[in-house]
Amino acid sequence: MITALVPAFLAAGVALAMVPIALHFIARRPPDLRPLPTARFLTEDARTFLRVRRTPSDVRLLLVRIGFALLLGASFAGMTWTADRAGMGHVVLLDASVDALGDWNTSVALARAAVEEGPAASGAVLVAYGLDGPARVVRPEELETLERGERRATLEGGLRGLRAAIVSDTRFEDVAVTWVVRPTWAAWSAGLGPMRSELWPGRIDVRAVPSREAEAVGASDGAGVAVGSTAGGDTTSLGRALSALGGAGTWVFAESPSAEALAPLLDRARAGATVVLSGRLPATAATGGLPWIAGTAEPNGGRGGLALASGIRLGTALPAQTGEPAPGAKVLAVFEDATPAAVAHSLGDGCVAYLATGLHGPALTANPDYPALVESLGRGCVVFGDVDGPLDVGALRTLEGPSLEAEVNVASLAASQGVPLTRWLVLLALLFLLAEVALTRSGRPREATS
Repeated sequence: MITALVPAFLAAGVALAMVPIALHFIARRPPDLRPLPTARFLTEDARTFLRVRRTPSDVRLLLVRIGFALLLGASFAGMTWTADRAGMGHVVLLDASVDALGDWNTSVALARAAVEEGPAASGAVLVAYGLDGPARVVRPEELETLERGERRATLEGGLRGLRAAIVSDTRFEDVAVTWVVRPTWAAWSAGLGPMRSELWPGRIDVRAVPSREAEAVGASDGAGVAVGSTAGGDTTSLGRALSALGGAGTWVFAESPSAEALAPLLDRARAGATVVLSGRLPATAATGGLPWIAGTAEPNGGRGGLALASGIRLGTALPAQTGEPAPGAKVLAVFEDATPAAVAHSLGDGCVAYLATGLHGPALTANPDYPALVESLGRGCVVFGDVDGPLDVGALRTLEGPSLEAEVNVASLAASQGVPLTRWLVLLALLFLLAEVALTRSGRPREATS
């Protein structure tokens, strides 16, 4: 299939071709000759009259001139050739790069299930990216022996690989896409949000691969995630916040823990977990390793609401626990009177964060920015972009593109990546021009030489 980037130049070439056609139907006729007695005294006059022929003169030269005009217009039209496309296809995009926290067996199972859900066996293909080479179409039975890439692939790389593989390796006219990937912030590239619709202008069904170290949110049972270890905590709001963030890894939450419950929590932090504490802390010597030095005074309700480092404000007149950050602790949020409200520091292989007020109180849980507070506490020891945590709901929706068309016309994408024909058209136009010069010179009468 041949397409034109600027079709107006084709119309201009057709209009230019009308000029030689009109000229070749016009013939010159000498004036009528009549005998005059005085003709010998008159000089010869070479004037002629114009008339319209029924057939064009010099058809061969006319065809050459028409061809040159058309080729000249096509040379400026940006002509490209692309392979013919037909049918509706279902493309399953699979992240095949090495992922320390991803379960490859789960990825393979999700990819195969997505392929089987396609419209037909011939209408569903599997595209793997994150390999040592470019993204390419693979067969499901190749996945067991597939040589995966040595580096963690980015989400932007996946979208670019999807576009390139569909244009070059498939012949579908329209496609719908399913993406099997573990969507994390570590794979998110700066500026991916604005580029998303340009990289792939269609909706994507994202099948998220869970992390192998993810734990379910529930009541503290000594092994699961500890949430609200004292009565009165609204753990339902915390669960909804974690769902909005896409789930959590080894994040452990505890509200006002006792000295006995605090020790095993700190041990979990040393083993690599992120422990988020809130509310009152026991002021005992056994609390070493905490990012907060607890005071002995009663909570102060006059410090106002919270202000996160990102500028988000939550709550009013919160009951603030007394105390101060431990040396080296990172301040994550402050109260309205500028005193520290949330701190964090590393402990062993993990992290301990502390919020100097109740995390489950209605003054915070009723705020729409409550998930942002939970996220800042859970990621208090890392810099944004370095954490391998799941995308939040907003970023995941940006990746999916629910407002875009479900099916993408591949022909429109392939038009900009087809084989350019401009150089060949220019060459042909030059050949036609040389042919016209040759024909014109061959039909011209030779001058007499002495």
